[in-house]
Amino acid sequence: MAKANDAAPATLPPVRVSRTLAASPEQVFRAWSSAEHVARWFAPRPFTVPEARVELRVGGAFDLLFRSPEGQEHRIRGSFTEVQPNRRLAIDITVEDGAGKPQFRAVTEVDLEEAPGGTRVDVTQTYTVLDPKDAWMVEGAPQGWTAALEQLAEVVLDLSGPQAPPLKLTRTFQAPPETVFKAWTQAEHIKRWFSPATSTIPEAEVDARAGGVFAYMMRFEDGSEHWTRGALVEVTPPSRLVMDLQAFGADGKLMFKCVTEVDFSEIPGGTRLDIVQSYREVDPAIAGLIAEHGADGWGSTLDNLDTELLRMAGG
Repeated sequence: MAKANDAAPATLPPVRVSRTLAASPEQVFRAWSSAEHVARWFAPRPFTVPEARVELRVGGAFDLLFRSPEGQEHRIRGSFTEVQPNRRLAIDITVEDGAGKPQFRAVTEVDLEEAPGGTRVDVTQTYTVLDPKDAWMVEGAPQGWTAALEQLAEVVLDLSGPQAPPLKLTRTFQAPPETVFKAWTQAEHIKRWFSPATSTIPEAEVDARAGGVFAYMMRFEDGSEHWTRGALVEVTPPSRLVMDLQAFGADGKLMFKCVTEVDFSEIPGGTRLDIVQSYREVDPAIAGLIAEHGADGWGSTLDNLDTELLRMAGG
């Protein structure tokens, strides 16, 4: 009679996670290409990767050591089974505990595709649990991959040599996510709030679907007009928006390109808004201004959003 811990390995439904990164497929692929890069992003914080071996070729090693803040260690041992530069990777790994006992196997498939705003990264990971007692480790895989891809975005941004640091903001509003999402996706609302206090938005166009237009004209106190034009890359009501935008000066000259990611999270009494704006092709003449005043501009803009949400609620 088989013992309880002699149960046959169990293959679980695959985990699928996607993310669009503000970089070319070549830059994203590069972040997978060496131990130095992979060690910076592959383990969700607060875990670290103190040891890594990455040989980017079919049959090449993909070996990592994960370490928790408490010093617990797990080792990944595996190899690349498919390498299509700038397009696709497949990795077959086994995860071991600190004593070297295999806990589960995982086949990881990574597809890169050029998309509005940069590169779409699609990760599919299929698990085979070798010991039922270790099944809990796989349960948190979607959250782990989401965190890892967030860190990958940071590494890719470094590799692409940004001229202005990304802006990251968090703000809470006393309105449900559905209402806040509506304020971001209808032109009539964008005109009322989507600018700092020193400017207005007399013109706006929003087509709230993936690939739809997102454009507006900002008019300043001196009468100068600045257009921002782009597209919505991701529209997931009422939880997430991603926009790929180009901002132009009053003379029509490109000032910068950016990808703006907005996450809407329901909290008691309202919504938490998390914004990440990543820049590329920044005019060197304004890179310093973005770094120094960008957060203030967004702060003033979000003050206007607060006022607009109150108006929408009939307050």
